[in-house]
Amino acid sequence: MNQLKDQLDNMKKQILNFNKQFARNYKDIFGVEVNIGESIINYAQPDRKDKVKQIYERVLKGETIESELSIKTQNNGYRYFKAWSTKKNHFSAFFIDITEKKDVTETLKTDSKTFRQVFDHVPHSVFVIDITDDEKFLIVDFNEVQLKYLNMQKHDIQDKYVEEVFPENIANSIIGHYRDCIKAGTKITYEEDVFLPGRGRRQYLTTLSPLKNEEGTIFRIVGSSIEITKRKKTEEALKKSEERYKSFVQNSSEGIYLFEFKEPLKTEDSTGQQVKHFYEYGYVSACNDSLAKMYGYTKGESLVGKTLVDFYG
Repeated sequence: MNQLKDQLDNMKKQILNFNKQFARNYKDIFGVEVNIGESIINYAQPDRKDKVKQIYERVLKGETIESELSIKTQNNGYRYFKAWSTKKNHFSAFFIDITEKKDVTETLKTDSKTFRQVFDHVPHSVFVIDITDDEKFLIVDFNEVQLKYLNMQKHDIQDKYVEEVFPENIANSIIGHYRDCIKAGTKITYEEDVFLPGRGRRQYLTTLSPLKNEEGTIFRIVGSSIEITKRKKTEEALKKSEERYKSFVQNSSEGIYLFEFKEPLKTEDSTGQQVKHFYEYGYVSACNDSLAKMYGYTKGESLVGKTLVDFYG
């Protein structure tokens, strides 16, 4: 180690040669000219002189060095370089300016972070499924809402196959939809009615979109789901209410009908104008069988669409 240190201290560390691009970069960054014969240490930034000496130590050991450097410029900005040296009895270094590449990388990192924030905070479930070579479906990404929907933790579904996460009957249904999406080759939308452990019966409106690689092969499916359990319950309640209403009307011994107008009736019109409106624009839109029988018909449908003119001339 002492011999190595002596070698390092005794080295002139002179710049023996460089190309035009190196000279231009150096002048652009530091605002000074590089001269052959001067010590490289003289050109190192104060906070990097120790780093340069460490590099020399490694070079003397015969190492090939490769690293990325960030260098502060005279304008207080930063330039980025990729540098490496060869195994020789002198330090022979090569530099590539990767500032633009680093800027693009940082932009992509920022964009990726922004996307992740959006991905995790959209109000409905989003998930990403990879299609493996053996045509299985691997869950590779999802947002927080998806975890909430499933009542699961991240480790419960991350990088697992669909059949490893869900009961067999649910997994088979989900896989069936994924295969439908692949077969269609385009976006599909459908309603799901499933029983989830810990959450009970739930309904979802799900959309699947296939992604293709450069060869045109579908390799991934991006899905989104909106829970519609409350909406479906409301629809079912309304349907039951409507069925009860229809049953009451149809089974009543009294004649019941619904009279509507093709044009709205103005309540401020005179009685005579309103009567005229009844004749011109009114019609039977629904009625029960009891009313139909009063007019010599068997079924209420026979009166639907008839006007007062049809009844009274």
